[in-house]
Amino acid sequence: RYASNEEAIAQNPEQKCRFCRSTKDDENSPEGLLVRPPFVEIVQGRETPLWAHKFCILYSPECYATSDNEGEMTQYYNVIKARKRGRAIRCAGCDRCGATIGCHVEACTASYHYTCALATGWEFGPYPDGPGKTFRCELHRNGRNSVFHG
Repeated sequence: RYASNEEAIAQNPEQKCRFCRSTKDDENSPEGLLVRPPFVEIVQGRETPLWAHKFCILYSPECYATSDNEGEMTQYYNVIKARKRGRAIRCAGCDRCGATIGCHVEACTASYHYTCALATGWEFGPYPDGPGKTFRCELHRNGRNSVFHG
């Protein structure tokens, strides 16, 4: 469920992305705008606003969105699920928890935050409608070290 903007700002005025922990809220930044209104996550029995950047959500493998007729994202899915999965996964780029983007080589355990993946020179893999979610870490990009399964 989504929180109202007023409710969320009152509870969490900092508006920090719960994936990458950045407070950037700029459509021109790599991570995009924070999604409004924020999502609601239950933390210790309390409803808590979960702020997240558009691309931190969309490049988490389990997340997707639907669009209206003008192409605007209207509904995001599996955001809480991705956040819960990533909260204990350390990023190979910055060593902080919250990494949700893993290398697609089956034996590799490297995971990254969206912006940390971009900083490695992320190569986007195939996807039916444009750039996809397929990610290979720096070690597995050249294809010499392992078989790519994506």
